[in-house]
Amino acid sequence: MGQKNFTCRVDDELKQAFLKAAKANARPASVLIRDFMRDYVRQTTQAQPGAPAPGAEPPAGRK
Repeated sequence: MGQKNFTCRVDDELKQAFLKAAKANARPASVLIRDFMRDYVRQTTQAQPGAPAPGAEPPAGRK
């Protein structure tokens, strides 16, 4: 699986607080965000039986 960039808008104050907290815990912010994304996908797919696998195309008519 190749890696892609993911861009999102976030309030500057939140971004700075997140970066500060990540640094204080010696964790790169990008690693934390990837971990959060994996956890979210795992939680939501476990909560929805029959949900498509992460990265799968949505059923026809749903986007």
